[in-house]
Amino acid sequence: MASFTVDDLRDLLTSSAGVTTTIYRESMAPDPDDAILIRETGGFPPIRAMRSSTRAGGLGGGLTVFERRTVQITRRSASAQLAQADTEFMYNFLDGRSRTINGTRYALITAMQPPFPLPQDANGRSQRVLNILCEKEPSTATST
Repeated sequence: MASFTVDDLRDLLTSSAGVTTTIYRESMAPDPDDAILIRETGGFPPIRAMRSSTRAGGLGGGLTVFERRTVQITRRSASAQLAQADTEFMYNFLDGRSRTINGTRYALITAMQPPFPLPQDANGRSQRVLNILCEKEPSTATST
């Protein structure tokens, strides 16, 4: 299933941060050794605002102002030092950022904690992970 948030973050990392490592969405192929995986991991209830309604009773339900989606970024590498350096770079680049990506306004991208190691994969490669929260306007356009 397409994820606007995953596609937007991939585009941000490649176009603005200069990341050239192969980036996968939702699942990672066994090759190459150096790769990044971006996948949605759920999120939190949206931020809503009350709206008036033309129906009897006056107030309508809450209008979603911002979605609060969580995303995990995994960096895999044969080099533990490279995996660590790259996740620290992405952490510093993404944390606290707000901007419009592919026509969608991201009010705030927040790191949920510093990057941390995962166990090595089946091929003995290092993995580090970063979890982020994206507070964004609901996506309305087709992802590119």
